[in-house]
Amino acid sequence: MSNTSTATQASTDDALMRKQLWEGAIPTVINIHSDQIASFQQPFPYYVMIPRQSYLSLLIERVKSHFSDFVSGFDSDQLWFSFNSIPMQWHVPAGVLYDLMGILDPDSLKLPWTLVANFGGNFPSDTVVRCNSEEDAQWNHLNNIKECMYIRFNSTSAMMTLSNEDQKELWQTVKTQNEPSFTKLLEKIKQGSKISSVEEMVYAIRVYTPIKKQGSSHKEGSSDSTHNGQHDHKKGEHALKYKKNMICVKREAAKTLTLQGFLDQHVIPRLKKIGYFGEQQETTIFSIERAVVQGVEPHRETELLWLIENCAHPDGFLYMCCK
Repeated sequence: MSNTSTATQASTDDALMRKQLWEGAIPTVINIHSDQIASFQQPFPYYVMIPRQSYLSLLIERVKSHFSDFVSGFDSDQLWFSFNSIPMQWHVPAGVLYDLMGILDPDSLKLPWTLVANFGGNFPSDTVVRCNSEEDAQWNHLNNIKECMYIRFNSTSAMMTLSNEDQKELWQTVKTQNEPSFTKLLEKIKQGSKISSVEEMVYAIRVYTPIKKQGSSHKEGSSDSTHNGQHDHKKGEHALKYKKNMICVKREAAKTLTLQGFLDQHVIPRLKKIGYFGEQQETTIFSIERAVVQGVEPHRETELLWLIENCAHPDGFLYMCCK
């Protein structure tokens, strides 16, 4: 087979994989806590396929409608979701949340993904931002794209070329899992960036590293440590947290790095710097046991640039859950 034929086949395979990623969804069952049922009749669970590229906030109105006959009045911004008593942050893509939970406790994560819809009550305002409407979710998504495109092209001009209709369409591509339309809009953004060469681009990777600490009173000193909820906030039970780091890599470097090289040269040094591994010795060799991207653990020799170009989320970031 000629080099041209091989390259064409590889391009076709990559396009098919991107399509499959966009169509990927998580089988999910949603219940409500028994204490919140204001009816003698038990409600049926709500079954749904949650697109991995989407957000839990898009479920709010549907879940509210499904359970409306079984709960007393409440506002939409009082609804929040939890898994094993851990509040789920709606502004993080659903697939990333699922992967993060699998990293935290792989034995408890089964399909279908079992979530609890919490109607009001003890809203975890210290860990979850209230979502008043779909417009909040759209605003969050577009802001993520703007941040990512600014990093990639070192300019705001890329997003400035999009009309209001284009920006609305960007959001619709996420809601409808429309990868072809998204690709066209992404190309339009790239053309509006006025970048002289693609080699000047910088890619942003969001790395999530979970931590399980004993005791709810533990406070993490690092500013980039994010609380991810506690089991019923009871003393003596595990307080679950994760660290989120954004690592930027120039295209030139991404072309030469493998996944293992990225972990060794960028992720591990960053985690050591913020004290993720605890007390260290100069001779200690640290490693990443698991690195999950889009629900799978890629081979460590996979090219980083390939992962970025094929596995990034619609907001432009490559999300990686590591442990």
